[in-house]
Amino acid sequence: MKKRVAVLASLLILTFITGIFPDVPVFADETPAAVIYHTGDTDGFLSTSDETIGADILSSIVEISRERVPETFLFDTGDAFQGSFFVNMDKGDNAVTVMNAVGYDAMTPGNHDFDYGIDRMIELAGKASFPILIQESAAVGNAPITSSSLIERGDITIGVFGITTPAVKYNSVGGFGLDLMTMPELIAYASDTAASLRNDGADIVVCLSHIGSVDNEVRNIGTVYDIADGAEGIDVIIDGNTHDENLNRKTEGKIPVAIAGERGEDIGVVEFYMDEATGLYTPKISLVKKSQTLNVVPDATVAGVLVACKENADFKSKEVVAISDVTLTDFEKEIIRGGESVIADMVADSMRWAAESDIALINAGVIRGPIYQGKVTYGTISNVLPYSNIIYVAEVKGSVIREALEYSASLFGQSDGGFMQVSGLSYAFDPEKPVGNRLTEVLVGKRQLDDEETYSVATLDFLTEGGDGYEMFVPAFTDSYAVGSGDLAAVFAEYLNSGESPLTTTQNRIRVEPGSEMKPFSFTPIIIISSVSFAAILILIVSVRKPKPRVKRE
Repeated sequence: MKKRVAVLASLLILTFITGIFPDVPVFADETPAAVIYHTGDTDGFLSTSDETIGADILSSIVEISRERVPETFLFDTGDAFQGSFFVNMDKGDNAVTVMNAVGYDAMTPGNHDFDYGIDRMIELAGKASFPILIQESAAVGNAPITSSSLIERGDITIGVFGITTPAVKYNSVGGFGLDLMTMPELIAYASDTAASLRNDGADIVVCLSHIGSVDNEVRNIGTVYDIADGAEGIDVIIDGNTHDENLNRKTEGKIPVAIAGERGEDIGVVEFYMDEATGLYTPKISLVKKSQTLNVVPDATVAGVLVACKENADFKSKEVVAISDVTLTDFEKEIIRGGESVIADMVADSMRWAAESDIALINAGVIRGPIYQGKVTYGTISNVLPYSNIIYVAEVKGSVIREALEYSASLFGQSDGGFMQVSGLSYAFDPEKPVGNRLTEVLVGKRQLDDEETYSVATLDFLTEGGDGYEMFVPAFTDSYAVGSGDLAAVFAEYLNSGESPLTTTQNRIRVEPGSEMKPFSFTPIIIISSVSFAAILILIVSVRKPKPRVKRE
């Protein structure tokens, strides 16, 4: 009853405020035959804020649409279960609970939805009241994860199937070993699946994709546009992994691509209009922006679910675990994935400090948020380092380190999370040289890296498994051990409280040559005197998963 009242209240408000939702079907001059709302790359940001359209607002918008168009659907394109403290703390349970309450119809998993492991992905799929869809090669034997679904609502049957990026095998621990096909295979699979769904009675065929619109030149996986240009029988591809709503595309003769933004900044909309003469459905792609939702009354039921889920998360997230003497904000992709970063330098330093190793290596994609001067909470640390990575140490030959840094240099200019940040060494490279021959210098301390010498190297479990394409680390870390509690977030909190001098500028550890060296990024430090509860630090350390020391991987 409360939900119905909230919906009707929102409908009344929107009816009288002309033009607030110019692209939302409620205000369309012509009633569409079907409407799809879609989200993607929410990263667990599900509560309404100044930047985010929360799940409670989303639910109201969908229900308002259904008042006029019963054939309204809601899909997600992945990276929903990982990314914020709210969903990280219980490994995705909160995300599934909220999405169930909103009433999603289907989703395809993103690469980060596998970060808790494939077994956990299957558990979450079993808890979802909506199907989780992935290409058949990965779905077979992994029920309740399936490949496609027919959803009937009113006069429309939508056939929907999912495709997750093959890069999962590089950038998610849970995705290692999954067969997610090559791009030519995916194009053929998409066409075949669309034809099968059409034969089974689908009026409209939708592909939910977590591929992305930017290719990686080194891995050469392909983009969503390869599918849009090469596949047949699909009415619209709704894509994630790009984080850029400005890349929606409708090209004559090609399958249209619809993309929402990230972290709930937008809601994607696809309206379908039927041509009476041909019986074909034509999509219209648009967005609901945050500024258009300010007068929407939140869905009371979903808001209540959010409050219940947040209570435990908020209590834990507010625990103060560290004090920072500086503000570190250079975590943005355009900085950290193409050059040296102060916050990355400090995180790498914390790893080397805890491991007492010669070198620490960390992929830039691990760092996802800023640290501000003053009290640092568990929630803040978790947003900076959300992936529960474990630090491992091994004796590694210089030639392997060189190979890893050469690979990192090959990723320059691609905004790739595999770009390597370092401690204990510095490296220079020339991006104009051919891939594989870009390194111009590698120093360990002040000495040249010796290919035949061994060095103690601290890195993350994700990389020791070959994550982000660092396959050279798999044999190198066969004999390795975890550092203390091992958890990167806990180690970084301990480091902030260790009395080590904070960095305020980059340290010339990564140099791009010739003539394109990035300018040092610097901060003005604000030194404060404070203390942190020992109990709070203890809570952080013991609350993380405790790894078993590894001796040998079979």
